[in-house]
Amino acid sequence: QKESDSKRLMQLEKDNDVLRSLLIARDTEVSQSKHRLIAIEAEFQQLISEKETLARQLVQSSGQVDELRMQSRQAFEVQERLQQKLLKQETVIATASRDKAHLVDARAL
Repeated sequence: QKESDSKRLMQLEKDNDVLRSLLIARDTEVSQSKHRLIAIEAEFQQLISEKETLARQLVQSSGQVDELRMQSRQAFEVQERLQQKLLKQETVIATASRDKAHLVDARAL
């Protein structure tokens, strides 16, 4: 009985050593997984920060696009008014030239 108990005890100690080794390996694996998770979380936070920066830049760019559209519209309106003034001036010049020609003709008579 003692010998059997002794063998049983030795087997239990071997099993215990194997289980302890497995537990240590598992603890190491869990620790490595935690480190990977921490690294992934840090990368995720970095990506969130980059996304927020890009979102702010997009809003700013959108505002700049709106401003440029408004400036373009205003420039077009100014160009239209200048073209109308130029047409009026050309008409005045043409009328004055015609009137001058009539005066010259009238003097010649």
